[in-house]
Amino acid sequence: MAPAALPQWNPTTDADLKLKGFLQSLGSSMDSAMLIPGPKAQLSQDGEKAHFLLQSKAYFDLKAYVMTGKDFPVDDDAFNGRITKDAFKRLETVDGVDTDIYNKTKATCVGIGSTCRNFYDDELHNIPMAGAVAKRWSQSTLDILTDEDETMTLLGQLRVVFDPKYKLPADEDHDYIMAKSRADASLMMLHMAANDAEEEARDILIILEKFRDDTKPFINDLNDLIKKYSKTPVKHNNREFNGYLAFLQADYADAVHKLKDSLKDYNSKDNDWKTDTGAALSVGLTFSWIPLLGWATLGSPADTSDYLRQNWERVLEEYKALRVDNTDEAVLVDLVTKMVFQFEGIDQTIELAVDSVNTLRRMFQDQAECYEGIRSMLGGFEIGASSSEAQQRREFIDKYFEMVVRKLKALNGATVGFLEAIYSEDTSTFRKM
Repeated sequence: MAPAALPQWNPTTDADLKLKGFLQSLGSSMDSAMLIPGPKAQLSQDGEKAHFLLQSKAYFDLKAYVMTGKDFPVDDDAFNGRITKDAFKRLETVDGVDTDIYNKTKATCVGIGSTCRNFYDDELHNIPMAGAVAKRWSQSTLDILTDEDETMTLLGQLRVVFDPKYKLPADEDHDYIMAKSRADASLMMLHMAANDAEEEARDILIILEKFRDDTKPFINDLNDLIKKYSKTPVKHNNREFNGYLAFLQADYADAVHKLKDSLKDYNSKDNDWKTDTGAALSVGLTFSWIPLLGWATLGSPADTSDYLRQNWERVLEEYKALRVDNTDEAVLVDLVTKMVFQFEGIDQTIELAVDSVNTLRRMFQDQAECYEGIRSMLGGFEIGASSSEAQQRREFIDKYFEMVVRKLKALNGATVGFLEAIYSEDTSTFRKM
């Protein structure tokens, strides 16, 4: 069954208007941290549509980039020891090819390697903590809002405080005073819990923002190199090649492009199904090492797709032929393939991870402000609402906190699924070359 509609409440006093605003923000702010599945979604046992954590896949795509990039050369010496300048010899003799292609490729590879290696060593393990913070916060909030003893819950306390029978200060009795005191303490704890969570999320956000900023110096050159190696036309001996990579090895480049397209199509269909059915993005993720291509996030175990495997086998066979013909170029092609295959749009991937954590941080901030706002009104609530308005107010508070609890449970479940996907991650490999 769908949740019951909220009771009608049209407050007329300033205090009631503020209270309703705080309550509505309390519920709506949690929506920003969740994704609502499509109309085909299955209902969970409690009747609610399944939800999943906002942009949870952003973490996995970011991790794939870092895990692949950390193995790039971290400085000029490492690059020179891995790739000789002879690898660029044929490219530099072709009209129309960027005359500075060697230096740009070198600087970009070193930028990727140094930033990803540092981030992998020092910070990557901290990013899933965003889910852990949300899980811990939602559970502690539920503990305060739900209890077998109603007098120990915030809702039970507010039911007494906002009982219509308390119209004047003279009406306040022992029950009212105790409920008000407990509500004040509960709201203070809720405010502090959300505030602490906001600070933890901010720390994670700072980590991601620094990684984004460290990436910015080479991101334009990276995007330019991806375009040149994969798309910029090259003419040589009356032949036109679609990209520098195709000039170096046309059949290999064609195989890489086909595998890239098939992987996008594979993951797109998998994600569409999960969005429609309400399954979490993290469900069924396989984190796969694909030789030549690096780490990739697959929607389902890679072995289930014969089409993907066939395309990858073709890439591997073409690379083996290239390695026999020109070892120097083969090493260059190895790094370039990872750029073309996986690093396109990596600036958006990083920004998506930043936005996701910032959304979570703002939610905690909103929650803290709402609980503090409600608490600040308990000390001197304005008298003036009619008896019927007071009754509507109490009924509205009842139903609204029931909705808040449902949303907290959904968020808690989503974070549990997100963390389980990370800590029980299915890691696979196609096979060694």
